[in-house]
Amino acid sequence: MKKLLEKYIKGDCSAEEKAKIIDWLDTDENNKKEYFELRKSYEFKLWYLGSEYNNIRNQNNILKFGRQLLKVAAIFVLVILGTYIFQRNPNLISSEYCEITVPLGEHQLVNLPDGSKVWLNSGTSLRFPEAFDSKERRVQITGEGFFTVQPDKEKPFIATFEGCEIKVLGTEFNVNAYPGRKEKIVSLIEGSVELTSVSNQKRIILKPYYEALIQENNMEVKAIDSLDKFMWKQGIISFQNESFENVAKRLQELYNIKIEIKSSELYKIKISGKYRQKEGVMNILSVIQCSNNFSIRQNSETGEIEIY
Repeated sequence: MKKLLEKYIKGDCSAEEKAKIIDWLDTDENNKKEYFELRKSYEFKLWYLGSEYNNIRNQNNILKFGRQLLKVAAIFVLVILGTYIFQRNPNLISSEYCEITVPLGEHQLVNLPDGSKVWLNSGTSLRFPEAFDSKERRVQITGEGFFTVQPDKEKPFIATFEGCEIKVLGTEFNVNAYPGRKEKIVSLIEGSVELTSVSNQKRIILKPYYEALIQENNMEVKAIDSLDKFMWKQGIISFQNESFENVAKRLQELYNIKIEIKSSELYKIKISGKYRQKEGVMNILSVIQCSNNFSIRQNSETGEIEIY
């Protein structure tokens, strides 16, 4: 099973193998722990050492060092961010609510008052109270965020975004709800969540490793095809057999730069790969260009990109 897990993490599994992995994860909590330990090791190696997964050695030592490094980095970034916000605009954080917006091309870890954690992706905004002192823990998100929620049966956690509300007790889930995106996506990794459509009050309950695709009044549930899409928490953008059209849309969201594909033939190109978000949109497109036949042109005044 370990070899199959390694294939899944690297994105080399067939559809049949993916289904087998998801079933295996769903049967036992220990299976999930084994998977996440293996995945953390792979992601740490990819991000910090830049070599192939098969060359990983002394995984336990790497994991221990990685966890400590991430803890220190998270504390440092939050202190700097808080100082920056107050210095630039002391009125931005009121006595009741905090609102954080992540700069384009970056990602940010936020610790909530109850100990829950939220990783925010590029251009994402999160609004939450300074203290959860009511009967619920309510936050509002615009963009993409990965939530790890502290359990509290007496005070449910509620995350809202455009047209939808998510109610949880303790869980891990991802919300992708950028402005202008027709389809919003809620993906559940662990626990249980209840989604409610604001417009028609339709409700669904998600199981782990399933996601809800929300568009207007419709909600569609399907199995998560790959957990690589959540690697943005480590600053990595992952595509697995994605159409070039969808890749361009994703890069537009992350960098707020218009990308226009001039040839309809290029829409059919399938893209797979992992890219560091900090490298920037032009560098990512240049890497994709190396294995595909197209040209890139960027307007020096507007920053808009044409692909032809």
